[in-house]
Amino acid sequence: MAPRPPGAQTPAPDLPRLRTPARAPGGLHVLEGATLGGKVIEREVHRRLGLDRASGTSFFGAYGSQVLPRWRELCAVIEREARTLGVDPIAESARATFDAIEEWPLR
Repeated sequence: MAPRPPGAQTPAPDLPRLRTPARAPGGLHVLEGATLGGKVIEREVHRRLGLDRASGTSFFGAYGSQVLPRWRELCAVIEREARTLGVDPIAESARATFDAIEEWPLR
């Protein structure tokens, strides 16, 4: 693969389609899980650089104080759907989503 010229944008990842009840929970688990990581980054940027939501960390704060409650709600939905749909399609969708995101910078 030829190097991308400086300033060229990386194309968006080809994320798996999450249009079915069996695929949506796994993909959402990956995408929404990133909000938990964002809170860790937000906290560290504040600790190390003194920045807050008003001065540069709002992207990492996503849902503000609602990150954990929303995450718990999603996990409850995933557990309920896993009892109905089985774990395999949910796990496969999560793996496919992780794979797409991991390959994104290599495009």
